[in-house]
Amino acid sequence: MSVLEQPVFKPGVLSPIGIGLAAADLRLNASIDHARFGTGWSVDDRCGSVGLGELALMWARSSAGKSTWYLNVIRNTPEVPTLVVNMEMTPRRQVEWLVSMTYDMEVAGREIEEVLRWGSDDPRFSELVAGLDQLQETYQHLHFVNPSRPAIADISVMLNDIEDSTGVRPVRVFVDHVGLLADAMDYRGYDKTISELHSLAQHDNLSVIALQQVGRGGGDGNVRNDGHMPITLSSGVFTGEQHADWIFGLYRPDRNPKYKKDRYSFSNPEDYWKMRSEHDGIRGQSILQLVKNRPFGELLEDGITLRFDPHTRRLEEF
Repeated sequence: MSVLEQPVFKPGVLSPIGIGLAAADLRLNASIDHARFGTGWSVDDRCGSVGLGELALMWARSSAGKSTWYLNVIRNTPEVPTLVVNMEMTPRRQVEWLVSMTYDMEVAGREIEEVLRWGSDDPRFSELVAGLDQLQETYQHLHFVNPSRPAIADISVMLNDIEDSTGVRPVRVFVDHVGLLADAMDYRGYDKTISELHSLAQHDNLSVIALQQVGRGGGDGNVRNDGHMPITLSSGVFTGEQHADWIFGLYRPDRNPKYKKDRYSFSNPEDYWKMRSEHDGIRGQSILQLVKNRPFGELLEDGITLRFDPHTRRLEEF
């Protein structure tokens, strides 16, 4: 049985469930071919994968690469029927990134718009257009929506519309990001919104992965984090940890403020060049962590290293 053929198991929100029915639901879920969806990196083998009925949060500072991360996850798992709810990035921009990630092309990701503008006058145009045409076949069940501060109930409507028009209901939802949903305006709003995302995952039997910006605290309340320090459960988020089944973290060591110093800040020029060499050695690296894992318990707080390729926009495990 595939996830697309699974029977619907939806007791009422307040309906008591006996152990026999709960055990039957466990057996049903285990019989589904694809009830868990990985990231495509070794964290899946070491810690498991986000499953149906579960909520994952991705915590990172602003500009740490959250959007690049989730698009790489989609690239790594193209077969999963997916809805992307992105309030910051248009569908065409996401397609631009995906075509670069998906195919090995001569044109670099940052040059795609320029090549399309020049058309057939650019020798890379034909290859790029072929890649764009092929995306539909590669991501047969991928959908984008770009609303303005939607409510959680709106996401359910979007899922219903996709199922009505295509016959296939998405089983994975990415939300970019929590702070742009309707009620996430303050502490209470964040708590309510993330709780409702968890309820959506459970009631609609979805894997929901929501991106969430963390604050600038370094974990001890005193150290400023510019995105270069590991994520912890006390990293300065609004709230939401208590509702999540999974919490991923993403940080970039090359964001350390010490690498922003100019040469005139060093009394010894050799110290400046040593700093530059150290920065070059970690430039483009992101550390992907797993700091909460309710289903399996295995954590990866030290993380795995992903290196960003600016030509393809891929994150390759280092």
